Amino acid sequence: MKKTLFVAVMTFWLFGHDASGAVVLLDSWATPIVEGNLTFTPISHSPEISPNAFINIELSGSPALGAYSFSLGSLASVTGGLNATLQYSVAVNSPGLFFRTADLDVTHIRPETSVVKDIFADSGFTTLLGSLASPNGIPSMNFNIAGLYTTLYIRDTVVLDPNGSIAGFTNVYTLQPSRDVVVATPEPASLALIAMGGLNVLGVLVVRRRKANPSAA
Repeated sequence: MKKTLFVAVMTFWLFGHDASGAVVLLDSWATPIVEGNLTFTPISHSPEISPNAFINIELSGSPALGAYSFSLGSLASVTGGLNATLQYSVAVNSPGLFFRTADLDVTHIRPETSVVKDIFADSGFTTLLGSLASPNGIPSMNFNIAGLYTTLYIRDTVVLDPNGSIAGFTNVYTLQPSRDVVVATPEPASLALIAMGGLNVLGVLVVRRRKANPSAA
């Protein structure tokens, strides 16, 4: 009960003291929000998480490469048997910057809670780049985004069993300049296969040459 009261007080503080970042009720989030180098655009959300939920988007760190926090809060009254989703896109609006990492953290009030964050490369939510999970308030590991991605499509799924309850969750994104973008490289096993393939091709060419010119054997 005390934790629920704390969330209510925190919600009032955010709305009443001009907190940094863009704080809006989830149901009122109808247009893109620009914060620093990122633009957050709503796509859809389940009505079960609507009535008291708010989002808070803010930048921390340097303006160029800082961490951008997207939080969904005031879910203390949402309890039991819930399987709800929130979908939005996040896009870089400054040239030369790309996504570097994403993570997920959940503030839970009672156990039996889980939030899963799926990161997609397309608006149809078909090309999955990776998933993060935060069960019972355990933060996920940072997910490294390899490639030159300037737009991500996010689906956060909140799952509560009949005894579960959460206060909210937070997504954090970091950026990097193009020169630091991680490019996927072949694993050692893959390199070995490539080398073996090259040797096989070379062997075939030698055999063919000998057949074409027996005197060279």
